[in-house]
Amino acid sequence: MSAETEADRAPRTLLALYDEALPAVYGYFVRRCGDRGTAEDPPDEWDAELDRIVAEQVLARLNEQHRTVLALRYMDDCSVGECAELIGRTVHATEALLVRTRRAFREQYPHREGGRP
Repeated sequence: MSAETEADRAPRTLLALYDEALPAVYGYFVRRCGDRGTAEDPPDEWDAELDRIVAEQVLARLNEQHRTVLALRYMDDCSVGECAELIGRTVHATEALLVRTRRAFREQYPHREGGRP
């Protein structure tokens, strides 16, 4: 296995920075808004954007077959049968491929403290 590169560490570094800054940012909003409820109501689109960035980096490290089946199934919202037809496999083989692909994606996805992505 090759050594971890700067690009591989970037998502974890960004997550750590976010986790470190969150209390200060939250405190700022509480002081400005006057109450916790209002401070918590502005939607936190940063989490979704950060997840998208990390997911794209993980996808880029997967092999082409894995990227294709994940994109068809979860981005293009194809059924397993449609995925099978598009990649030229049986439904059963496509289901097995999706299981292996999801496992590979989870193994590559950086985990926050506590073991959860």
